[in-house]
Amino acid sequence: MRAAAAKLMLVVTPQPPVAERRAEKRGPPPFKPCSCEYRLQREANVAKVVVNCKETGGPASLAARECRARALEILSKEVNVDTLILSHFRETQYTVPAMELLQRLQRVVSELRQISLRNPYKTYFDGRKDLSAKEKKDQQKSCEECPWNPMTFFDGLAQKVVSLDAPEFYGTFVKDGERLLGAEKPEVCNPCLGASRGEMEYMSNELMGLRAFVLYEGFRVVEPEPVG
Repeated sequence: MRAAAAKLMLVVTPQPPVAERRAEKRGPPPFKPCSCEYRLQREANVAKVVVNCKETGGPASLAARECRARALEILSKEVNVDTLILSHFRETQYTVPAMELLQRLQRVVSELRQISLRNPYKTYFDGRKDLSAKEKKDQQKSCEECPWNPMTFFDGLAQKVVSLDAPEFYGTFVKDGERLLGAEKPEVCNPCLGASRGEMEYMSNELMGLRAFVLYEGFRVVEPEPVG
């Protein structure tokens, strides 16, 4: 009996606690920016934002995506900020060109969120008199479930600008653009898909401008003039 029990103990794999198993099923927690408080200071013609990183124990560096996301969040509320200071046991001050880069990133986020306000059902179907109430209801559900719905698709891209590092976001943007270009939907969806493809092309040009700025400021690489 003892030998059988010992053998059983050898083959039984210890299970993690129930809470850990549930956490694994749920996946990683959603990304959140730092929650550090900040204050706006104006000295002469210079506007400074001082972020108190010490209270939350944040990394106090724009190299960390949590800090970078919080900085973009602040810049969405405060305009014409000249200097950003991350205050911990020591202060890290960001001026130009770092501030211009942050402001360009924030503009990309803002433009993506602006594009995401386009409600495809209300834009293309709600006002049509040739559709019955049932047809409109079915179409509204179809729009809500569509992976290319601009309200979710472009808002998701805006969130990725904030939560991902630059190379990862750029790779995601390119893949999403390729999938959108090859998307096949009923003919009735063509106006919406056409608009979304045009908006992706516009945002691609914005990102290329951002890339050119980084290449010039970081490496003094001058982008060639476009041909034609």
